[in-house]
Formats: sequence, structure tokens, C-alpha cells
Amino acid sequence: MMEMIDAKPIKTFEGKTSGYLRDDGTFISYREEKHIFRKFQGLGLSYKVLVQLRKKGCKKIVFLICRASGKWEKYYCTVSQMLKDGVSYTDRECDHQRILSFKDMVMPSLKNWVKE
Repeated sequence: MMEMIDAKPIKTFEGKTSGYLRDDGTFISYREEKHIFRKFQGLGLSYKVLVQLRKKGCKKIVFLICRASGKWEKYYCTVSQMLKDGVSYTDRECDHQRILSFKDMVMPSLKNWVKE
């Protein structure tokens, strides 16, 4: 998969690890298929995490999703894209989120990502 050398965990409001911020400003979040917001056909991040990432100078967000088949997919976007274009969402089970649809994210091949 991808090396996490020098990556710092970023925590949610509940203290769970939301993902890892690498020294190059890339935030990586590992997800399972159950984390997909079916209603919006996309993925979400806590608004507070997004603000924290912006303050830390994050340049790119990478979602690595493990599908039920065991196959990994990668999608990426920017913090400003999530904040500007993401749908605002809140319910009793999670904090305020921004959800960006897959159609608004880029899905390059995983073999090309390893070289980035």
C-alpha cells in the first residue's frame, strides 16, 4: 500500500483517527465501503477536521477506500473543494460534516499514486 512515514494522525471530535497528514501536506484517510454516504454518493470529513487541515497547510486530501471485494480505490480532492463544494450534513451519530460526491473527486490509478 502506501508508506506512512512522518505522517501525523488527525483526530475527530470523538478522538478517533480521521486520517494522517504527511509532511508534504497530503492528508490520507482510509475508508471502508460502509463509510460512503449513499444519499450523496460521496465521502465526508468533519468540518472541524477540515478547518484543522487548512490551518496546517494541507494541500491534498486522499481517500483510500477498501471495497467489499477487497479492491482499493483512491479518490482525491482539496480542502478548499470540500469546504466550498461539499454538502453540509449533521445528524445525531456524527459531528458537522462536509460531503463531496465521487463525481466531484478525481480517481487516478493506484499504481500512479505510489510514484507521487
